[in-house]
Amino acid sequence: MPSDDFPRLYEAQQRFFNEDLSLWLRLARARPGRILELGCGTGRVLLALAREGFEVAGLDADAGMLARASRNLAAEPGLPVALHHGDLRDFRLPGRYSLILVPCNTLSSLDPAEAAAALASARQHLAAQGLLAAELPAPGDRQDIADDEPIDAFEEPERGHPVQVYARQTWLDDPPRARVLWSYDELLPDGRVVRTQVPTNYFLRTPETMADLLHKAGFKSVAFFGDYDLSPLCAESPRLLMVAGRDAGLISDEEKT
Repeated sequence: MPSDDFPRLYEAQQRFFNEDLSLWLRLARARPGRILELGCGTGRVLLALAREGFEVAGLDADAGMLARASRNLAAEPGLPVALHHGDLRDFRLPGRYSLILVPCNTLSSLDPAEAAAALASARQHLAAQGLLAAELPAPGDRQDIADDEPIDAFEEPERGHPVQVYARQTWLDDPPRARVLWSYDELLPDGRVVRTQVPTNYFLRTPETMADLLHKAGFKSVAFFGDYDLSPLCAESPRLLMVAGRDAGLISDEEKT
C-alpha cells in the first residue's frame, strides 16, 4: 500500500499538469448538467471544472487523497463540489450525472472483473444521453523499463524538498498488463533520501476489448480518440481516449470540433 506521504508527493508532481483539462471542459460544456469524477485524487480536475461553474462530485477510495482535496476545496469556498469516499467498482450516489470522467489511466488499474463492475456502476449513475469519458494507456510497443534513471524531478512545495521519480516496468500476459513500481525519492536537508514506493498494474486493453466491456455493461455507443483534441486514433497516437454513451448516439459535431 502507498505510504501516507504519497498523496502529498503525487499532488506536488501533478500540480502543473493541465494538458487534459481542455478535453474535460469541452465535454462538460457540451453536456450541461452534473459531473462525476471517478478517482478524483486531490482534486486537480474537479476543481478546474468547478471554477468554470460546473456542479461536480468526486469519488475516491484513498482517504489521504480526499483529505488533500477537501483542504484544497476549503481554500476556494463556494465552489459547487461534493466529495465522496468510496470504491469506483461499486458505489451508490444520489441522483444522476450528465458526464462521468475517469482521468489519468485510473480505469486501466482495474483487472477485467473490476473494470466490468466499475463500468456497470458508472452506467447506473448516468442520466439519459449521458457520457462516460476516460483516459487509457496508449497503444504502442510493450517493453520492460529499468529504474536506473529518473523519469521526473520536481520540488515538493510544502517542505521544499527535491524529489526524483523512478519507474520500473515489467510486461506480463494473461491478462496483458504492465506492472509498474513507482519510486519517489525525497532528498532531505541532512542528505538522507526517503523513498516512497507505489506498485501499480496497468491493464492493456485494445479498443475492441474495451468496447466489448462497455457493451456488456449496457453502453449503447462508444468511440476512441488518439489525443485530448479528439483526433483520430492511430498506431502513433500519444494516448487513448474513450467516450461512451449510455444511449444510442454518442457524440455531437460540437463535441468533435
